[in-house]
Amino acid sequence: MKVLLLLFCVLSLVESISRIRTTVVNAQITLRCKAPKSPDATVFLMERDFDDSAIDEDDTMDFSTYTFGKSPEMKLTLEGEQFEFSGLDPYIYVTHNCAKSPDSWRTYTVDLMSSMYYSRTFDIIIDLDTETSIINYKRIQT
Repeated sequence: MKVLLLLFCVLSLVESISRIRTTVVNAQITLRCKAPKSPDATVFLMERDFDDSAIDEDDTMDFSTYTFGKSPEMKLTLEGEQFEFSGLDPYIYVTHNCAKSPDSWRTYTVDLMSSMYYSRTFDIIIDLDTETSIINYKRIQT
């Protein structure tokens, strides 16, 4: 009887875990820079974990290199999925050289959403000269 009860508990746990869904983040990113000192920028899709915690650092969901000067304007696609009990806090992190000095690499961060429970696709335009961004998003079915 105890074995059957234990088996039932284990199967119930497996059943409940299998119902947990991951949240998908799809980001279509366009970077703008009038006079880049380097033709490339590195773009990361990140997920924030606890504020400035050495124990649980932010997660890198995806990353790639963006090349300026392409025609038509390049659109970079980054995608990741993850499960967090408190929802996802995705953001874009860019390292670039759109500064006046040729050896001046800078970073720029764009928060996409806080406590995101549903999968979404984001269309993001980032102007690195003015450090401004435009974000549009819609929910996607997974």
